[in-house]
Amino acid sequence: MKSKRFLISGFIMFIIIAFTTPVFTQQQNSNWVSAETVASVVAIGKIFNVYVVKNMPDGHEVTVNFGIPNFGGGTVVNKVNYFTNIGSGVLVSADGWIFTNWHVSDDSITVYDKDQYGQFLVDGSGNRVKQVFIPAHPGFVWISTTTPEEAKTGRAFSLRYLAETVVTNNYISPGKYWGYDMAICKIIKYAEKIGNELPSEKGAISPDEKFVCSAIGNPFIIDRINEPGVASIGFPGIGPQEMQSITRGDFMGYESSNESVLNHSCRIAGGNSGGGFYYKDKLVGINTWSTQDRGNTTSKAQPVTFFINPIAYCKLMIGEQKSPAIKNLPEIETDWVKQDPSEKDPYKNQVYLGMELVSAANQNRKLEYSVIFFYKDDIDAKKAEEFIMFNLQYIIWDWSRILYYQYGITDDASITQILLGIQYIQMFGLDPKELLNFVKNVRPLNEDQFRNTYIDYTGYIDIIKSGEFFAELYSADNLGKIMVYAQPDKKYKFTVLYKGFQEQEFEYSTNGNLIQGPFVVKVNPR
Repeated sequence: MKSKRFLISGFIMFIIIAFTTPVFTQQQNSNWVSAETVASVVAIGKIFNVYVVKNMPDGHEVTVNFGIPNFGGGTVVNKVNYFTNIGSGVLVSADGWIFTNWHVSDDSITVYDKDQYGQFLVDGSGNRVKQVFIPAHPGFVWISTTTPEEAKTGRAFSLRYLAETVVTNNYISPGKYWGYDMAICKIIKYAEKIGNELPSEKGAISPDEKFVCSAIGNPFIIDRINEPGVASIGFPGIGPQEMQSITRGDFMGYESSNESVLNHSCRIAGGNSGGGFYYKDKLVGINTWSTQDRGNTTSKAQPVTFFINPIAYCKLMIGEQKSPAIKNLPEIETDWVKQDPSEKDPYKNQVYLGMELVSAANQNRKLEYSVIFFYKDDIDAKKAEEFIMFNLQYIIWDWSRILYYQYGITDDASITQILLGIQYIQMFGLDPKELLNFVKNVRPLNEDQFRNTYIDYTGYIDIIKSGEFFAELYSADNLGKIMVYAQPDKKYKFTVLYKGFQEQEFEYSTNGNLIQGPFVVKVNPR
């Protein structure tokens, strides 16, 4: 039993080191941040169920179904519940919205088989074991704060709140751009932690509760020559866990001509992830990671403008009816993005449109699972419609060939029935007999034959390459909500396809604004 206790306590020390990667920083005053700004930076913690498991196969991916972990046949030797601070966040509204990193709020399950010294973990009998960290409350984080008065006197912060992780970028970022690591959380309940006890909930937040929050500033106006001084605030996790770290340094420019990540010399540690990066008392970035080159450390912060997409998604998916506080999420200004020096950061060249599709005759009628085809307004509507139909036919042709040649489904009626279950095809309400006839005619054709038979595809190549005609269909959810990405300073039309008929064309102009929405689109059938 003594050996097992040693194993658990030793591993807990290891996980603290793993999460925080200590750097020796010193709490200090800064000319660049006020006590209110310091108080707006919070510590984020999680409760983990820590399992010690023997005979778990190497490479087994631990999953949890209905609260029961699957260890691949491994035997649980011991289990403890453990709370630890895993990162930082910044309050950006008076009603408790928080910016942080995705990797701070992430609910991934972590498996370790070695300690901090690289030695394999063993139990009291010398058998190799693995230790598995499983978040006890997925989707939620515990928040520790300090007041401006406490910040002035250097008093310790306290765990006071429970927050919900509302949105993370891992499923909303456009494309596969590695640099986006963002999450937005909302404080929803009071909480308390006494001594070594685990934190506990203490009721819903009062409507009168007001949080000290950071003011957001333009990350692209830092004067690198005359006023390079910047500050970083977070919780590095060394020494007393109750201590913040406020470090100062210089702005070192942007990551590259293609990436607008902010480089600076403020020393940060792993626990600083999600903490604030400040210029003249304004939050301009969220600290995310650091790199070393020839002994020199460069800290990295994502500019606050990266949060445009999560903000738009947050407002769309939650809405004011569910949470009136959603309107208090900060707006990112258009001019800031225009001043972004990067050339290829995707967010810079896109407007994120959160839309709710409803019937013009009855706004309570949501156009659930509808499909939008989005195109620039100077493209001929007839040509756009032809291209929509071509895409539909192409989908049918492609699927029918896969079902026939790859899966051996040779019965035309069965293929037709399967195709009718595909969402995009449902939107056109095709008659099964017409679909069956089409399948019989086009399935034997190869791709070139199909294209030449149905429509002259070459006329659309230049339009597609321009990026101003969106060949892919955007699909709404069961509430008619949809996120669309568009280019700024453009006018667009889109056709809404819904249950067998085409809705009217709708024209929208971005006018260079970073619309973080959402807005309601009222449509009628043609």
